[in-house]
Amino acid sequence: RSAWLDAGYEILLEAGVGAIKVMTLAQRLQVSRTSFYWHFKHRADLLDALVIRWQEKNTDHLIAQADLFAGSLWIGGVDAGGHEFTKTGRKSDKFGVSIDETMLLTAKCIKSKSLNIVGLTCHIGSQISELEKFSEAATQSLKLLLEVEKLGAKLNFIDMGGGLGVTYVDEKTVQPYELIKCYEEIFRGRPERLIVEPGRSISANAGILLTKVEYKKNNFLITDAAMNDLLRPALYQAQHDVWQVNNKNDDVKNYNIVGPICETGDFLAKDKQLSADEGDFLALRSVGAYGFVMSSNYNSRMRSAEILVDKDKFHLIRRREELLDLTKLEEGLHGEI
Repeated sequence: RSAWLDAGYEILLEAGVGAIKVMTLAQRLQVSRTSFYWHFKHRADLLDALVIRWQEKNTDHLIAQADLFAGSLWIGGVDAGGHEFTKTGRKSDKFGVSIDETMLLTAKCIKSKSLNIVGLTCHIGSQISELEKFSEAATQSLKLLLEVEKLGAKLNFIDMGGGLGVTYVDEKTVQPYELIKCYEEIFRGRPERLIVEPGRSISANAGILLTKVEYKKNNFLITDAAMNDLLRPALYQAQHDVWQVNNKNDDVKNYNIVGPICETGDFLAKDKQLSADEGDFLALRSVGAYGFVMSSNYNSRMRSAEILVDKDKFHLIRRREELLDLTKLEEGLHGEI
């Protein structure tokens, strides 16, 4: 096996680390580095990434240098997250490697000619509203960092991941400055670069889902948007605030906002005090994260358009899908039907 194949198999395929960034460098040809992010990917994906770089230059002189960081660490079993499905830091979760495994991988990297460990990363969950959970994870990360250092590894960074919660309705969340202050106190004096991934806390409240009320039935407002457009309420029982686009206050009632898909789980919001009629528009707030990116064509529904609004200007940045878009990737049956 060539050097690049050894680098791939030595750690990546043998150890099964949760998140690995592989850099390949064709040194004799002065090829710039190429990165490959590996997170529970099929083995073929990794090999394809390495083979493509090898074939690109058509040479047997490719020297592989892999910078590995052990990612999504268990970090002592921190139980944090806004929903059972968004917790990632427990022993029972599928993510990452244990602290003991991290030590073994570090020792293997130190002995390896192809792999260097350059940092540690962890991610304990999503939509976290307790500062104590972040503090617990950081404290255990520092402890692990010191143990890795004793083995002789010199790390460039420690990545504390994301998970910072946002206010969807009336939740009390950790403020960014509080989180940064917490990390600064715990990692004070450390030379490694400290990385934080803000994620949803940046984008969630930057987006809304605009939908039209098609029908009223008892206490249901049936809209043209559905669970395929916004999955979070059905998947996570997530709460989203709802604005009335039409400015009226008469006949306010308690409504459940649901979609037209033939599933009882197809709802967008429940128990909302609104004044709405057929033809009115509603805006579901805080869908800038895990909104459109989780949408689908379930029930043969076309995904909505995306519009970027900048003060008094707007731009169509993704057109609304059409029926033909649902079948344009299908092939091989033209002579059969």
